[in-house]
Amino acid sequence: MTRKLTKRLLDARPTPEKRIFLSDAELPGFVAAISPARVITFYVRYRANGGGRRAPFRWVTLGRFGVLTVDEARTAARAMLNRVAGGEDPARARADRKSAPTLAELAPRFLEDAKARRKSTTAREYKRILEKDVVPAIGSRRVADIGPAELSRLHARMSDRPIMANRVVQMLGAFFTWCEVQGHRPKHTNPARDVERYQERARERFLSGPEIARLGEALDRAELVGVPPAPGRRKKLKTGKTAKHRPKSFDTPRPANPFHLA
Repeated sequence: MTRKLTKRLLDARPTPEKRIFLSDAELPGFVAAISPARVITFYVRYRANGGGRRAPFRWVTLGRFGVLTVDEARTAARAMLNRVAGGEDPARARADRKSAPTLAELAPRFLEDAKARRKSTTAREYKRILEKDVVPAIGSRRVADIGPAELSRLHARMSDRPIMANRVVQMLGAFFTWCEVQGHRPKHTNPARDVERYQERARERFLSGPEIARLGEALDRAELVGVPPAPGRRKKLKTGKTAKHRPKSFDTPRPANPFHLA
């Protein structure tokens, strides 16, 4: 016999020798379980795959009695059962979320992709930012659960380094775009897009007197004495039996172009 679950009913129920389940008469699928240790837990029970007698039962934990009131648990159960009626499977969604990869787990794969697709300097900077600033802060978070608010807090914690804070968000933008392409997040949910960057001001610095003097000396030396050829313009150095044919111009200084100097 089912009865409407109430606080009075649960408090009056004797402690069972083994776990028992009480179904709510008002909301089918809303269940309370009482253990021999007198722990009362609320559940939602429903049939998956659109219902039907052959469909398996799913159980979703709502919380414990005491943390939740009976009315709060019933409200949560009703909302979940409405989702089930709309074709959702909350138990499967929870299981998928628990098995979803964390940021730290996906970071090495992202870096491998960056090494193949981006400049080596960019890939190295991504690696440095991830290891130093990102993974220690949010590496344990599941990629699918990270939102703009979490990235905004990370950005704010780096306010003493505003330019680097902006670079971190920029890198995370690339990371979450990659996650979307790989299927680890829904499309168009990149949380980095909504993080407001710090304003950056262009830096301008003038050479000091000693620096101007050294620059002038270097330009005079380049015009009168010359400079060694650039590494990419040097002839290949021969070794072994052909070493006697070593090109004389391998590292011989060459006068700089006066137009370039000007």
